[in-house]
Amino acid sequence: MALSQTLQDEVTRMPPHEKLALVDAILASLDTPDRSIDQLWEQEAEDRIRAFDQKEISSVSTQTVFAKYAK
Repeated sequence: MALSQTLQDEVTRMPPHEKLALVDAILASLDTPDRSIDQLWEQEAEDRIRAFDQKEISSVSTQTVFAKYAK
């Protein structure tokens, strides 16, 4: 569906802070929570904490992580 020219023109004339508020509202409307995904992430976090507490995994310093991906 094409964005109407009238809407585009109106948005173009908006001050930057209003454009930002509009973008935030649009993005928020797209971010609908999915409880099943939230539950999977919750379980993953609990599993990692348990594994760390039981010394099955160890931590890595932030310096090591950043150095790995620095280019």
